[in-house]
Amino acid sequence: MTRYEAVLDDYVGDVVRRLPVAIRADVGLELRGLLEESLQARAEECGVPITDALTLELLRSFGEPAAVAARYDTSTFVVIPAHHSRRYLQLAIGGVLLQWALTVPPIIVGAGDLGTWWTGQGLGALWWPGALALGSATRQWWRARRTARPPVDHQIDRERVRPAQERLALVGIGLGALFVCALPWLTTWWPQPLATAFAVDSTFLATRAWPVLPLYLAVLLVRGFALRRGRRDQVLRRLEAGLHALWVVVLTWWCLDGPVFVAPRTDAAAKGVFALATLIAIARLVEMLLQRRPTLHAPTPAR
Repeated sequence: MTRYEAVLDDYVGDVVRRLPVAIRADVGLELRGLLEESLQARAEECGVPITDALTLELLRSFGEPAAVAARYDTSTFVVIPAHHSRRYLQLAIGGVLLQWALTVPPIIVGAGDLGTWWTGQGLGALWWPGALALGSATRQWWRARRTARPPVDHQIDRERVRPAQERLALVGIGLGALFVCALPWLTTWWPQPLATAFAVDSTFLATRAWPVLPLYLAVLLVRGFALRRGRRDQVLRRLEAGLHALWVVVLTWWCLDGPVFVAPRTDAAAKGVFALATLIAIARLVEMLLQRRPTLHAPTPAR
């Protein structure tokens, strides 16, 4: 299989996995043939051989996989379109974490109770994802009334790496890894009561903290390699899924086996964050497993 054929297969796979199972094979075979013919015709028209650049140009003009899938299946009302799911998740989690970041500091310095905070401001921050979902549902309902076919968003395949965003993510992950790894030493320079509140448990450092460095390095290597290649192929997606699974194991281990911070309030808050991160990692892992490119088989001829 040539490189451009693998790119086409990935694209078709990203389209059909968003469709009902009953029509995936037929749509996949039809779309694969259409893209192959279009690519051959474009190459002959330009008088050049098929290249990666020509393939990506065709896919960009054809449409984002989520939008292409919507052309084949418009029978259901979608509250959050598939091509907006990642943005919705980023805004939802970011809004909740921002509200928590503004309300947790008084708990850390002893000005409040963690249980009272969790049943009040902690859980109360979840209004924000609901508000985003309601806004998206209203927008989709309005669009459905104005047109029978959803607008096509001509963007490149979601699996193709966007250099600016990927570089920003790498910088953020790198800075986060540096802060986490240096925290035990940074607290020795902090004034009281912050130094005491964020003092890391010595047993944790000696026995359970070691996985964080190789995991962060692996994440940076995988994402850096994806940035260099310009896209995430099946191997890179599997590696990312494996890293998410390892993070789930490590974070669960930290939550269940002894304190992470010396101060009980800080330790309880940190384990709450670990638990939330574990749930997010599990959700992302499930999404990766469900979005595996299905194998397309030719339909069985009628007898």
